[in-house]
Amino acid sequence: MERTEIEGAINAYKNLLQQTDYMAIKHADGALTPEEYGPMRAKREEWREAINQCEAQLATLDEQEPAEQGAI
Repeated sequence: MERTEIEGAINAYKNLLQQTDYMAIKHADGALTPEEYGPMRAKREEWREAINQCEAQLATLDEQEPAEQGAI
């Protein structure tokens, strides 16, 4: 995956989190039961894990790029 693709994926996942923040707030306020919020909590957890994986890929690219530039 290229840097722009990874950054695009991170932005997409962050957008999904922002779009569902209201549900987390409703749950925190007691307006949603754990049963109602459970499936969304699981999705949000998946999205955060995906963001972490993408950020790890970016870190790997950052480590590789200086080495590649030094080889030129």
